[in-house]
Amino acid sequence: DRQADEFAVKKARQLAKSGKLNESRDFLTKYLVEHPNCPNALVELGLKENLSADFKSCREHMAKALALTNGGKGIEYVTPAYVVKGFANGNLGNYTEALQDLEHARVLSPNYSEVFHIRGNILLKQGKKKAAFADYQRAVELGSTDPEILRALKRLSIEFGNTKLEKQCLDLLLSKAPGDFDAWMLAADWETKNGNHKAAVKDAQRALALRPGDYP
Repeated sequence: DRQADEFAVKKARQLAKSGKLNESRDFLTKYLVEHPNCPNALVELGLKENLSADFKSCREHMAKALALTNGGKGIEYVTPAYVVKGFANGNLGNYTEALQDLEHARVLSPNYSEVFHIRGNILLKQGKKKAAFADYQRAVELGSTDPEILRALKRLSIEFGNTKLEKQCLDLLLSKAPGDFDAWMLAADWETKNGNHKAAVKDAQRALALRPGDYP
């Protein structure tokens, strides 16, 4: 029942938005006992399970929703469904399936930056650093400013000797995540390598100020 599916999804989102993530999951779980073949409700539950790091359940519910709809036809969030399923598979160590999920998502939405972010993470876990580097670059080109991507891209830039990109990533990281401890430590490292010791000390002090209880 499409209307029932839409109502369940809407209520679940309202619960989650008000900070009641567990209640949202419980509501969807109970709803799906009586309506087991509602794909949007299954996807919504999968999204909530992903937030709770229940990757096994997330993968199962996303897979069922996609199977019910012949690959996602009619699902409201079909690209995120594939991305989150890929993320879950990656966390479960199912790298081949994860990459297949992300390729489905890329074909559906070639400009969806999160596809390249998550795929980059998986490729990095597989030791495919050049491929991961290319995906992280693509994610940034598509507008992503996620600090995780920028930190990874900066570290790979150092490894590959791409000084220009390293500095670009660092500047972007500091502008988008000024409260990030690791970002300021990376900045201090950059300044030290380039002989700017006063600037390095200043950046290190900025980092330490973000964690005053961790250092004497």
